[in-house]
Amino acid sequence: MAEGKAYMVLPAKLVIDGFLQSIIPSDDGRYIYAFLFASDDSLFKAMTAGNIPENPTVQHIVYDVKSGRKTVLAELPYLSSPSVQNWLPDGSGLYARLGEGDAAGGYILGLNGNIIKMPEMPAPRKMGNVIKVGGSFVVNSWVAGPSGYEDMKLHIYTADFASVRTFDLPEKTAPFVAPIPNQLAVYVRNDNGKFIGIDLVSGRLSEIQRPTSPTYVEPKFYISHNEKSPMLIGAQDWNSPLSPLSTLEERSKLGLPQSAPGDGFAVVTKEALTGGLLAGDRFVYHLHERGLFLSEIIEVDKALLEEHKNAAERTALLSKAKQVATGMMIYGADYDDQFPSIDDWTTKISPYVKNMEVMDGFVYMLGDKNLADIDDPANTVLGYIDCKDGRAVAYVDGHVKWEPRKTPPLLAEQKHIFGLLR
Repeated sequence: MAEGKAYMVLPAKLVIDGFLQSIIPSDDGRYIYAFLFASDDSLFKAMTAGNIPENPTVQHIVYDVKSGRKTVLAELPYLSSPSVQNWLPDGSGLYARLGEGDAAGGYILGLNGNIIKMPEMPAPRKMGNVIKVGGSFVVNSWVAGPSGYEDMKLHIYTADFASVRTFDLPEKTAPFVAPIPNQLAVYVRNDNGKFIGIDLVSGRLSEIQRPTSPTYVEPKFYISHNEKSPMLIGAQDWNSPLSPLSTLEERSKLGLPQSAPGDGFAVVTKEALTGGLLAGDRFVYHLHERGLFLSEIIEVDKALLEEHKNAAERTALLSKAKQVATGMMIYGADYDDQFPSIDDWTTKISPYVKNMEVMDGFVYMLGDKNLADIDDPANTVLGYIDCKDGRAVAYVDGHVKWEPRKTPPLLAEQKHIFGLLR
């Protein structure tokens, strides 16, 4: 990251609307495949009413992240729709399986909408991962049997999947194939831990040393998410924090640090079912109960970001202080203009505020006094909420004001804070 730069997660954009059963990003982050079960809730309403369709029509959709275009590759009856497994390694289409019926077997869904049945990939054969070597696509297949992977084969398809050459693989071979760098060859691993190379021209098998694996490039960011917590994104470089777009109040509810600048967290969404980071480190995708969303990550000037976060923090603290001051005024109106004592003010004020969290961090200064005994309510401090850059000060008449921090708080004031913070 350039000196003086940081990152910000922009608000999410809906890219595919409807109820989606699965989503698969391409390896390069250019496309996202989605299996659309229903475009609106009419199907679910019909099912709730007992009108269950026998074989509803579903859509196979691809969203182009670069252009923003959405393409329907196919509309098919649910029961005869292939199950997409993954993208082809060059992003030219997807490979899929249809497990039952006369049409069962392996299929390729092209980005042009063509659906190609893969030669020599009939059911009940299972497919492994598809890789590209030279101008060919290579995949292994097997039949699931009592001893595991049986009748293992290696298939070498032409670029258009029109023809194929097939070689037998040794028994007890793991269902994973990888390319040998700089050769028209691939390798597999057997259950003895040995590596078997396969020449794609001759089909010759030979035991080899483990080839060098490609260098893994760490993504800039990582995603933290489960069904019970919000989706968070953090920078791999802890010296390059993302902007936490949530307010301090929201962050408190999430159990995150209150000091927003430099903590390395950003809340992407609180409602995602699943999601992740697209290759290229520019977008976060997240699937909701309805719809697929994208959030863009942009690089921003760190000084401007700090200014933005400080302004957001001031706004949040002033809002909290105002709510407490308003609650105090309503309480006083109900109790002959009497303010609560310091010892139990939160208990007495709680019915008059939106929630208990707005009182977090509020230092109550006034104590057990009556409004009639206060000469200048507009200049008498009711209390304040402190932070590293200043404080949101509430006054007895209900108005609030931001006071920038100029000097460290006095020792006596520090003791007062430690004694009264909730």
